[in-house]
Order: sequence, then C-alpha cells, then structure tokens
Amino acid sequence: MPLALIHFVAGDLTQMPNQYTPIPDHTRETLIAYVIDRHPPGSFLRAVMENNLTEAVCQADELNLPAIHPIVVWAYNFVPALARGNPAKVRSWLDNEDKLLGQITRDDIKEGIQRFADAGPGPNYSTPAWMS
Repeated sequence: MPLALIHFVAGDLTQMPNQYTPIPDHTRETLIAYVIDRHPPGSFLRAVMENNLTEAVCQADELNLPAIHPIVVWAYNFVPALARGNPAKVRSWLDNEDKLLGQITRDDIKEGIQRFADAGPGPNYSTPAWMS
C-alpha cells in the first residue's frame, strides 16, 4: 500500500489501490502541492487537513463530495502528522514553522515510501522524520 504514494505523486492512477482512484485530478495535485510545496489548499482541503468534517462536507464540490472518504484516508496515510489534524498544525505547516522537516521533495517521498516497501514489517525499518 505505501507504493500508492509514488503512483499518486507520479499521477499513475492505474497502479494505485482502488480506494484512491476516485480522488479527482485537481484534488490530487492540490494534495501534492500541500505536502511537498506547502502550498495553501482551498477551503475544502484545508477543512480536511484541519479535521473539520462539517466544513469539509459544506465546502466540497460535486467531484470531491463523493470522494471524501478516499481523500481522508489518503491524508491519514500520507500527509505528515505535523501537517494535519487541527488548524494550528495546518497553519504551522503552511508557515514552515517546523524546522525539523525543512523542504520535502517528491524524491524524498518516493525514497521514503520505497524504503518502507522494501523493508516490509519488522524492527529494521526506521520511519523517515517527515512521515512521523
């Protein structure tokens, strides 16, 4: 399943688990820009990142509303914990206040996910800092 992030970033939706394929292209690009470039999302995805279900449902467009579940699951699995969960975390992420992470690149994400996939479960794998 972690390899889904590589396919998600690369735009290769044919190789992703079915649970993520309902995510609209424009939403996928916004999620990537939020995680990698710290680009502010629109009101819908900001509500998702802030864990505000009511606001997310109210702000969702006709393409995102039926995809809320896979979007939330993707965010839970792949957005760093420092970048989601409440308004303060989202604000801090967007303001680049977490000096621990620095700048995340697409290559960093691919490398971390590939290491995770290669190592499999067990004590030999250490989670990259940006994933925890």
